[in-house]
Amino acid sequence: MSDSPNAADWVARHGKMPRLYVPAEFSAGTTVTLPEGPAKHVTRVLRMGEGAPLILFDGAGQEAGVQLAEVGRKHTTVTVEAVWSGSGESPLAVHLGPSDFQGRPHGLRHSKSR
Repeated sequence: MSDSPNAADWVARHGKMPRLYVPAEFSAGTTVTLPEGPAKHVTRVLRMGEGAPLILFDGAGQEAGVQLAEVGRKHTTVTVEAVWSGSGESPLAVHLGPSDFQGRPHGLRHSKSR
């Protein structure tokens, strides 16, 4: 694994970017073909083009700074530029809370009878 640059260096150089789960082995200098789901998300939802930076993680503690190399309808590939040990978790804090799925305020859950 390459320790240079690390995650902080990669983000400082490229700015804020998507972080995607891709179950693959990462090695600096290699090309990785993205699975269908992440590929469609990057190309059709985010509309990113060739040269755009991403961070990929494998769920086992490894992360990679990559750039889109080839964007096409059939497949999308990235070039791995840096690999580092990751935390395995998103750095964002997540807070979950209960919700009233019926969309009514709590005080009006039941209709009042006359």
